[in-house]
Amino acid sequence: MSKSVFKSLSYLRKNHVNKDGKVRIMIRLSVNVEVSQFSSKLDIELELWDVKSEKLSRIVKISPDKRFIERYLHVFKKSLS
Repeated sequence: MSKSVFKSLSYLRKNHVNKDGKVRIMIRLSVNVEVSQFSSKLDIELELWDVKSEKLSRIVKISPDKRFIERYLHVFKKSLS
């Protein structure tokens, strides 16, 4: 029996900016070679996201939105494992 490879990735949908100037956080899940992408239904300001680490930037001042999104993504990733 082969081992399953599971990966999750959070990224921004930068080509679609809403009227508030925010972009949608997307989730990409990979199991072996199958890939599924879906929306987290969370919007964030582009400058709050660190593209290299695929996480919220730690440099930017903490805001209520940032705390909520950090917690949401953490709980989501925990539920997958």
